[in-house]
Amino acid sequence: MVIFLIYVWCHINITGLNYGIAEEVKFKNRLVKENSELKMEIQMLKSPGRVEAFARDQLGMHYPEKDQVIVIK
Repeated sequence: MVIFLIYVWCHINITGLNYGIAEEVKFKNRLVKENSELKMEIQMLKSPGRVEAFARDQLGMHYPEKDQVIVIK
């Protein structure tokens, strides 16, 4: 009888651990997906065209005139 109770207790613990592992795997997969999405967002935000449009539209910046440029050699 004692051996049967120990067996049942072990089986219940193993089942609980398996559920915990499954939850952690799902959590890891969500984090991997989120990380991938964030990396794509970083690349989009760093694109030269977007930076230029932001500087022009939001900050009011523009290219300098020829007489405003000084070439240093």
